[in-house]
Amino acid sequence: MGFHNRFIDLIVATISTVQYTVVHGGHAIGPITPSRGIRQGDSLSPYLFLLCAEGLSSLIKRFESSGHIRGCKVANGAPTISHMLFADDSYVYCRATKVEADHVLRLLHLFEMASGQQVNRAKSSIFFSANTPSDLRDRLCTRMGMAPASDQSFYLGLPCILGRSKKAIQNFLQEKMEKRILSWEGRYLSKAGREILLKTVAQAIPSYAMSVFLLPIETCTLLERLMSKYWWGNSSQQSRGITWMKWNRLSRHKSSGGLGFRNLRDYNISLLGKQAWRLLQEDDSLVSRVYKARYFPHGSMLNATLGANPSYIWRSIHETQSLILTGAHIRIGVGEVAVLGAPWMADEVNPYVTSTHPALEHCRVRQLMNPNGASWDGELIADLFNNRDAAIILNTPINSNRGDNYYWKHENSGVYTVKSAYKHIQLSKGNWSADMEEEVWKKLWKIKVPAKVLHFMWKALTGCLPTRVQLLTKHVDVPCLCVFCNIHDESISHVLLECTYAQSCWNRAGVNITAAAAGFDFSLWFESLLHRGRSGMVEEGLMVAWSIWKARNELLWNNKIRTAADVVIGARSTLDQWSYAQSHRFDPLLVPAATKHKEEHWFKPEINKIKVNVDGAIFHSNGSHGIGAVARDSDGQLIEAFTTLKCGVVQPATVEAFGIKEALSWIKSKGWSNVIVETDSIVSVQALSSSLAMPSIFGLLISDCKSLLNCLVNVCVSFVPRSANRTAHCLARGSCYWSDRIFNVSNVPNAVHSAIMADLAIIS
Repeated sequence: MGFHNRFIDLIVATISTVQYTVVHGGHAIGPITPSRGIRQGDSLSPYLFLLCAEGLSSLIKRFESSGHIRGCKVANGAPTISHMLFADDSYVYCRATKVEADHVLRLLHLFEMASGQQVNRAKSSIFFSANTPSDLRDRLCTRMGMAPASDQSFYLGLPCILGRSKKAIQNFLQEKMEKRILSWEGRYLSKAGREILLKTVAQAIPSYAMSVFLLPIETCTLLERLMSKYWWGNSSQQSRGITWMKWNRLSRHKSSGGLGFRNLRDYNISLLGKQAWRLLQEDDSLVSRVYKARYFPHGSMLNATLGANPSYIWRSIHETQSLILTGAHIRIGVGEVAVLGAPWMADEVNPYVTSTHPALEHCRVRQLMNPNGASWDGELIADLFNNRDAAIILNTPINSNRGDNYYWKHENSGVYTVKSAYKHIQLSKGNWSADMEEEVWKKLWKIKVPAKVLHFMWKALTGCLPTRVQLLTKHVDVPCLCVFCNIHDESISHVLLECTYAQSCWNRAGVNITAAAAGFDFSLWFESLLHRGRSGMVEEGLMVAWSIWKARNELLWNNKIRTAADVVIGARSTLDQWSYAQSHRFDPLLVPAATKHKEEHWFKPEINKIKVNVDGAIFHSNGSHGIGAVARDSDGQLIEAFTTLKCGVVQPATVEAFGIKEALSWIKSKGWSNVIVETDSIVSVQALSSSLAMPSIFGLLISDCKSLLNCLVNVCVSFVPRSANRTAHCLARGSCYWSDRIFNVSNVPNAVHSAIMADLAIIS
């Protein structure tokens, strides 16, 4: 391998002189001199392992170059693969002949003699192509002392051989999930506890398989059914429980009325999309070159077809093509991309050129640039494109120092993530649209009460609470009268609000619900409680409702009657104990949550400093976006302000980053120093302090901002909440009326002047 003799002598001395002493039963045994190198865990061990692996690789390459073995080639133009190394496992490819089998045995023998390691033939196996005769297989297996790989072979937890039937994957995953869920049976867990187990453990079981294979829909449905059965069941394995809601609704986001469980089919597509994205981005990798030669030799992943006799993995990856097409945009660099038919314009709604000028037929984007390649040729663009296309092209940034590259538009950084892909799929299918207002669901899950109480409220709001009326809808033969009053039907609203027993509990708690509950269903009552409840009333309201339900179950199942006072005292005691436990939690790895302050407001900068506030806005109605920035002195007086309006709809973070860039350019043109730039985009502020490479337009704008900051003297960018950025927000929202305007004290609009005065009034 070309190492110096001195280095070799040092390594040999290190290995040959090592000795161990083992303590057993209080007695030291040793010294022990190992004959197979140093122990695993030694700091030198991984480097020796790499040296041995590299030696094996070099040996195989030598045998290949001399013609002793010939590797595998899947198609014309594909690289020949003679071996692949995965950690301590190795794949060696050769022809199924006695001659090449003997050469493989010889190279393994040479490796064993040189390294001191030995191949474990009992754990090794041989894969044959489908057209290899069975008698030849038997002879080669006997000669090499290895067993043939069977249909039941697994590697890294996945079946090695898959035929037309995908039962091997289904049975494997079903068995693992059933075994895991069975281990939880008998545990008396609340719904909150079950939610954590399902999300962190059960849903993770098929993740690795789903990142390689597209599971059949039947398999996904089966796994979802197993999780649903555990979720709705009780602690007894014999009782199935009632499925109150389908998995599709449970898999909605919590802000949309669901519980945030995964739709396994959509999650499967999202995971496979990462493999497809790598084929698109990392075209020099070995796997990309193999797949390109086999399936899209004259194109890319985006226009590839299934082809003839495709593999199961390629079928799986190809299924994500439509997903990748919806999120793959091109950031312009040198401009080699075609003008027509490519998603390169800075518009989220439609990044494709809509103009039909004949000269654009075979035109490249670089031909629309000035000779320096750093800016657009405005006159040429005005001649060739319609107004919409021309405006968007002129607003599309150019990075002439790099080539054109794809970026993932659903993530600010431009890097494909499974999370963003899954979210996009759910939004496009409408699975995250809510029945109730989204804000109501968001507020529910933020209420500071025990998680089991939140789940109780979720069940009540979605009609999943097993009152007698609800049980009758599931064909459960029960009486319909209320357990407390035996007069009215036991609906959710009745048992928790309208029943005389419930009203006595609410009166005891000091919560007047009569007016709010009159003629309302339970969800409307809850909305009213959120909007009208004073501080602490919302939490107490949830606890009392939960305690009423608990008292109902005590009466029904244990024949125990609790007074209204007991219900209220129990609710308050549980809340107090939980709040005390939360306030006294100590976890050295837990970052304490920020305490809730009053609404923050704008502050004057220090003497001899300038404060610039900047904000962005998107106008979907006319397909544009705008920014506004305002500069004020240490007295809070207006120095200058400006607005800019651009064509095209982009991501909110991109607008904010564009606003910061324009504000910094403005500061540079004015020659200002000692400036504080404030924005309400925490994503942009975090990106400015990050070293992550971001291929998106957002990343390009952040890069420009960093370059501008390096040129400015004592200028910093910081985050403030929206309440401290109202004047810039007013300017940004008004940019659709005040397009590309500069304001000073003499011509500032009344709305902006009022916002400035409001900021001064708060701090005075």
